[in-house]
Amino acid sequence: MNKKIYEMEMLINELRPAANAYYNENCEIMPNLEYDQKFDRLAVLEKETGIVLGGSPTQFAGFPVTGKLEKATHEFPCLSLGKTKDKDVLRDWLGDKEGVLTWKLDGCTNSATWDNGKLTKVMGRGQGIIGPVIRTSQYLRGLPQVIPYQGHLVVRGEALMSYEEFDRINSLVPDTESKYKNPRNLASSTVLQQDPKVAADRNLQFVAFELVYPAPVTYMEGMDFLHENGFCVVDRIRVTKDTLFDGLTSFAESIDDYIYPVDGLVLTFNDIAYGKSLGSTGHHALSGMAYKWEDECVETTLRQIFWSASRTGLLNPVAVFDTVDLEGTDVSRASVHNLSVIRQLQLGVGDKIMVYKANMIIPQISENLTKSNTAEIPSLCPVCGAHTEIRRSNDTVSVYCTNAFCAAKQVGSFVHFCCRDAFDIQGISDGSLEKLIDAGIITRFADLFVIESHKSQICSMDGFGEKSYINMAAAIEKSRSVTLDRLIYSLGIHTVGRDASKRISKDVHGCVEEFWNRLRSDEHFDSLEGIGPVIDNSLFTWFYDLRDNVVPGAKENFEALCAKVTILPPEQQSSGLASSTFVITGKVEQFANRDALKKFIEDNGGRVAGSVSANTNFLINNDSTSASSKNKSAKSLGVTIITEETFLKMME
Repeated sequence: MNKKIYEMEMLINELRPAANAYYNENCEIMPNLEYDQKFDRLAVLEKETGIVLGGSPTQFAGFPVTGKLEKATHEFPCLSLGKTKDKDVLRDWLGDKEGVLTWKLDGCTNSATWDNGKLTKVMGRGQGIIGPVIRTSQYLRGLPQVIPYQGHLVVRGEALMSYEEFDRINSLVPDTESKYKNPRNLASSTVLQQDPKVAADRNLQFVAFELVYPAPVTYMEGMDFLHENGFCVVDRIRVTKDTLFDGLTSFAESIDDYIYPVDGLVLTFNDIAYGKSLGSTGHHALSGMAYKWEDECVETTLRQIFWSASRTGLLNPVAVFDTVDLEGTDVSRASVHNLSVIRQLQLGVGDKIMVYKANMIIPQISENLTKSNTAEIPSLCPVCGAHTEIRRSNDTVSVYCTNAFCAAKQVGSFVHFCCRDAFDIQGISDGSLEKLIDAGIITRFADLFVIESHKSQICSMDGFGEKSYINMAAAIEKSRSVTLDRLIYSLGIHTVGRDASKRISKDVHGCVEEFWNRLRSDEHFDSLEGIGPVIDNSLFTWFYDLRDNVVPGAKENFEALCAKVTILPPEQQSSGLASSTFVITGKVEQFANRDALKKFIEDNGGRVAGSVSANTNFLINNDSTSASSKNKSAKSLGVTIITEETFLKMME
């Protein structure tokens, strides 16, 4: 794809939030002159290329609300694929033909139509024959509204939500049980919104995986044609029966770097005519085969279900079973999530259960072979002994502690305060915090920063000693200086998550005095992108309660904290990285892990994104020859790829 298209993407990224603020929030985040200049430049590029990309503000003004979604018949049936978890079966299916391996994208499948170069209709899969007409298509990235090709064109693709965007949206949801379960469901519900404004506020990506009409000679030619016409197309490699297993391995090794959810791979015959000649069943086409990674399932015996309390009062059930080996690691416990899952699995101590690692990572219970259904639901909180209550949220049933002063909630607040995105006190565990609270050594956040006055007592406590105390004290001292966004996040203000804290801090230029002045003057933050009335009201409710001392002692505790820490001034919160965006991939060598490198970049004023785009300045990868999707994207976009060593030299 040429540089003009990349410039168009960059302009859309800048203009969209400005257009949304102007038309829908009655505020300006970009001067009119600057907006007009960039808008005109985008229009010129669209005219020169003959391409109008999805989300282009030249195609809409405002976000009109539509009525109930209508349904229509697919021009070409939108069928599923046969599936297998056996790679030998996959190879036998391919035979002597050449195939193409792609991701099996896990989002919302759509079929889109263009006529005379303009997008005329987008439909959801529905039941394959009839599907809903989509009203939010103009906000799907990677789905061009105008293309150079002037004939009739039908394309299938997947509307996807990245893990990063999913986490951002979930951070805005205050109630734990109301948070969205996975990116796939959120992507589907967003695409099917009757109100396009909702879709406009969420970054969805359309990735094309099939040129349906006009039928190309080969699958690869079809993808190349779509790429030339401005589409974002799925990653793909050619394979034969001799190279198929290597291809499967290559995709499996790059899954950790892929920013969108996938649930396997798809193998398609490269020869389109041959694939069509195989026909279809009533359920799926025979021109392709879905391959899902086989989860290793092992039988074991459930020995215990214990309930852990969170800082929200939610009691989380955890299954403990006889240790088994899964994917090369010893596993003896798995989260059961909530009471609904316990009831669904009909669990009881002594049951024979099947366990596996979902996506080869997270231990889960897949099946209960004996189904005794004898699990005891706690009537009392395991931490404070207060009565519990069962609450229903939508279709999910959970158990909660009713005691507002439960120690678990207090421990949870301290755990949150010490976490990586807050004060980042790495030398203190959840268990240590609980012991310090039980001993009365810490009752408020400020107490952490005078821990030296309790040295003798701590060193004599069970599980502590001279060395562990020194390490803990050093970690606390190291965290004493903090940026404003981390301070805001550390307080655990209802609904004010990491992303909101960053946006608020950025708006006041990282200056704590300006932040307090804004609060005192009642000048709200809900005009900021990503800060709606819910978050804004939570922030000011916290401030008013603090100001008026609604919660006894809260004001004094907060003032004591501010007296013990140092809020870094704006000039110390950034460096030469202030205008740079980084993406990290692969293994790191100079830092403990990727999170540590990300924190270092952010602490020095830089930004870390989850995927490579035209706005990325550097991709940090110690293996520049890697075939990962991020490396490929960086090379195609002209993004500089550097090693950690080069990055550190830049910092010097």
